[in-house]
Amino acid sequence: YFLKAEIFKENLDSNQALDLAGEYQASILYPISLGFFYNFIDEEIFFEKKINQSKVVNTTKKKILFLFFQISIFFYSVFFLIKKLNLEISSNFTQLAALFLIFEPSIFPYHSMFMTESFYLSFINFILGYLVSPSLKLFDNFLFGFVIGLSYLLKTVSLFLIIPISIYLFFCFKKKFLLSFLAIILGYSLVLGFLGYSNYQRSNLFYITPTQSLDAPYWYMSHIIDSKTKNISEEAAYKQKIKKEKKWIKQNNINLLVESDRIKLAKYKQNYTNQIFKDNPLELVKYIFNKSFQFLIVSPTWQFKYFKMNFVDRDYWKTNQNNFLLITDIIYSFFLYLILLAGFFHSQKFLNRKFWFLLFFLCLYFFFLMSWTGVGRYNLPIICLSALYFSFGIRFIYENLIKKFVN
Repeated sequence: YFLKAEIFKENLDSNQALDLAGEYQASILYPISLGFFYNFIDEEIFFEKKINQSKVVNTTKKKILFLFFQISIFFYSVFFLIKKLNLEISSNFTQLAALFLIFEPSIFPYHSMFMTESFYLSFINFILGYLVSPSLKLFDNFLFGFVIGLSYLLKTVSLFLIIPISIYLFFCFKKKFLLSFLAIILGYSLVLGFLGYSNYQRSNLFYITPTQSLDAPYWYMSHIIDSKTKNISEEAAYKQKIKKEKKWIKQNNINLLVESDRIKLAKYKQNYTNQIFKDNPLELVKYIFNKSFQFLIVSPTWQFKYFKMNFVDRDYWKTNQNNFLLITDIIYSFFLYLILLAGFFHSQKFLNRKFWFLLFFLCLYFFFLMSWTGVGRYNLPIICLSALYFSFGIRFIYENLIKKFVN
């Protein structure tokens, strides 16, 4: 994020802000925000010195102002969501939901970290708050589509978010849906169009999908699945795919110093992975099934592992596993999901049916798109969306178990 922020800051200084943060490899809105912030406080992002050839982020005390900013955005998003919900359901439920969003231990740490999660969860709250009582005004829907587009610049998982939202709005608006839908599409397309144009004027290639989205399964999945069917080690399968990749680069005269050629390479990796998936559907299902269980583990202890990583070393993500922390995460997840399950069914009595289905399908949306990663951090949108389920679950447990037991 800081490396990309530096590119944006340099572009600002040279009046080339349209170039954004250089090649579109991953999340772009967060580093743009960082770059703008450092430009505003008029400080360099990195020190001149390096450690093991890695740049060192400027540890200016003013950095904390950016964290205060993202915390404020999140708190305001919670206030916005709760204010909208109060118009539809009892404040007893919304107060519990607000407390959950603010203090839930797997969400809370990200507000004090330079990562996309705090901003993205704020966008989830804003989007959900708007959908509680959507407007028919064209300008409101245009802005709403614009916000969905911005959320895509934070997390590419938002690319198809407009589909379940549009289905929900169709049932809300019915005959008046079309104009509102077109306004949303216009706002959404404006963001993606600007992104594509920015990429085009830099690389002569109009594209809106980051290379990370194209080649992530290639790096994380392809050789693992390939090794199962060929009965070889994962290391051997990895070496085979790298050998084929180098051969393809040579045959197609790919210049890795040219952005458009790097995009071609990313598409090759995507096609290579898709072919392995087609040839090994059973192994693919097994892999995703196993990863989905890892994905569902909610990790309130994640930051303890994260802060032990040394980011100037190679393979920094390979830390010693702490079984105690893992067991803590599993126990926490078990009880949390029990509460959410109780709240899921109990909420049907209080929520508008269309909104109840929206919450459910949004959770499914993030699960189906991200569960293959097995990364618990990526399930935070689901946890955030489940705040109402938590409040209803607590109320159900209190009325049907605790209250009766005490009496």
